[in-house]
Amino acid sequence: MSWILLFLAVALASAALGWLGGWGIRALAPRLGLVDRPDGDRRRHQAPMPLAGGVAAWGAMTVMAAVMHWAFPAVLAPFSSLEWLSLLLSPLPLLCVGLLDDRYRLSPGWLLAGALCSISIALLLGIRIDEVTNPGGGVRMFGPITSIFITGGWLLACIGSTKFADGVDGLVAGQTGLGAFLISALCLAPAYFQPHVGLVSALFGGAFIGVLAHNWPKARLFLGEFGSTFAGLGLGILASISGAKVAIALMAMGFFGADMVWVMARRLWRGRSPLQGDRTHLHFLLVAAGVPVWGVAMIVWGLGLGFGVAALRFQTQGKLVLIGALILLTWTLSYGAERVARQKGVSVL
Repeated sequence: MSWILLFLAVALASAALGWLGGWGIRALAPRLGLVDRPDGDRRRHQAPMPLAGGVAAWGAMTVMAAVMHWAFPAVLAPFSSLEWLSLLLSPLPLLCVGLLDDRYRLSPGWLLAGALCSISIALLLGIRIDEVTNPGGGVRMFGPITSIFITGGWLLACIGSTKFADGVDGLVAGQTGLGAFLISALCLAPAYFQPHVGLVSALFGGAFIGVLAHNWPKARLFLGEFGSTFAGLGLGILASISGAKVAIALMAMGFFGADMVWVMARRLWRGRSPLQGDRTHLHFLLVAAGVPVWGVAMIVWGLGLGFGVAALRFQTQGKLVLIGALILLTWTLSYGAERVARQKGVSVL
């Protein structure tokens, strides 16, 4: 069996488990009070919606990890026990805080504390970005302390990017699957050949694609706080295992990250807390400008796929140009969508 067929089989099996788990969460979440109720402000869906879809993705990944250890021990041998633990255990603080937030609506401080705890576990288990490729050639190595701060900042940015982007049906789940599959594709390139990382990325992405079947417009299940943050943490960890994949993950989550920076900067400019929720994120602005919900997801997915595939073919300098273009495009889309929305008389605050 070729690597591509093996990756595809693993992704499909993981997606099937995520899909089955989604049915279970849809039945269980309302009984536990894990329901998102419309409020006419930021929550404008028409009926109460079950939350905690991310639990189905995490559960599918955990089950598939056990199955793959039994089925492909030789292939997965280079993937260390600590790396497995970082993927399976570091999300637990996010899980606890996320479920509590879905039920009781915690303050941003509690959510940040959960994220920092998860990041600390990943760092303690050895997740590091130890080096980056210099644009002019060669490799820049980091010392232990610098590496910890860079990796921690990277994981926090990944978590924040997917968290703030989770405002439109299917957007984060689909983009997470796309990012994981792009990492898998890079793992097959001769220069970065790491089939064990590619296999784990395929199962991670497949789990979110399975949940996407419930989260696609019109959604019957939301990812919830845990799902939106676990998506970023998982992608960040997978990218950190090999520094060459950080740029690919940036292409997948770059729109989310650029939008997060743009929105938080504007909130500060207006004298507001950068963590105070509003409807100025790119996905909300596109909806306000008249783009259907499914269209917003397709736009972001398509652009993420295009930039990601392009990044597979470029070296460091080319990837930096792509990242700059992605940021500029994100801010241009945001500015243009807001202008159109205001011209239509739609409030975006």
